Amino acid sequence: YNRPYMSIKSFITEKLIRAKMKNLPKAQQDMFIKLINENPELFKKIGDEVKVLTKGGMSEMSATMQVMRKHQAEIQRAMQ
Repeated sequence: YNRPYMSIKSFITEKLIRAKMKNLPKAQQDMFIKLINENPELFKKIGDEVKVLTKGGMSEMSATMQVMRKHQAEIQRAMQ
């Protein structure tokens, strides 16, 4: 593996992202992995909010879109 010092958390994050986003090009997957690894608090908050909405009966896709729109400015800042 080309990253011998990758933490277990980063490794698991990468595997989950690649599995969830297998239809995206590798370059986009890499961008998301880097973004999440550099901003774990933001993406934990987003994940927690999506869980609350899905437990309330909203579909995962709708909940994700709603939460991502809510945090759009934070995500854009993280991408710069």
